[in-house]
Amino acid sequence: MFVSLLSPMAAYRTLVQEILQGSPIRSRLLLTSSPQVTCEGMLGGTLEVTEAGAECTNAALPPQYGTVVVIGYLLLWLVVPLVAGYYVFENKDL
Repeated sequence: MFVSLLSPMAAYRTLVQEILQGSPIRSRLLLTSSPQVTCEGMLGGTLEVTEAGAECTNAALPPQYGTVVVIGYLLLWLVVPLVAGYYVFENKDL
C-alpha cells in the first residue's frame, strides 16, 4: 500500500475517496486489490461486508498511510521536479 500511495494518481484518488466517503481506512482499502488481507494483516482489524460496502472495524491507520502524509506525497511530486528543473537549467550554459 505504501508504494501504491507514492503514485500521484493513487494518492489523489484516495484523498478524493476519503472526502467522499468520510473514512480514511475505507478509502485506503479501495486502493488495494485484496481488502481482507489489507484490513487484517496491515491494519489489524476485521473486514465486515455491509450494505454500504466493506468496513474494516477495530483497525488503526498507521502514520505512513495517514491523510497528512499522503498530502505530503503529492506536494513532493510538485516540489521535487520544479527544484530539479531549476537546478539543472541554472547550471547549464545556454
